[in-house]
Amino acid sequence: KASKQKHKLVYYVFNGVAEVARDGEWKLRRVKVENNFNIELFNLSWDTAERVNLAKKFPERVQELTKLLNEYPGK
Repeated sequence: KASKQKHKLVYYVFNGVAEVARDGEWKLRRVKVENNFNIELFNLSWDTAERVNLAKKFPERVQELTKLLNEYPGK
C-alpha cells in the first residue's frame, strides 16, 4: 500500500562520508571506486528491491540528489 506521506531527507553515512541520499521515493547511492564514483539511482515506490538503476534515465534527479550529498551537514 502506497504511503501518502513524503519521507524526509535521509542520509546514509559510511566512515564519515555521505554515500546515500534519499528524498521521498528517490534514493541515490554514490560510492567511490578507485578514482571514480559508482552512481545508482532508484525509485523505491517502483522498485523496492533496488534492482533497476535509473541513473541514465533520470539525470536531472541524479544531479539534484548529488547536490544534496555534497551539502551533507555532517562534513
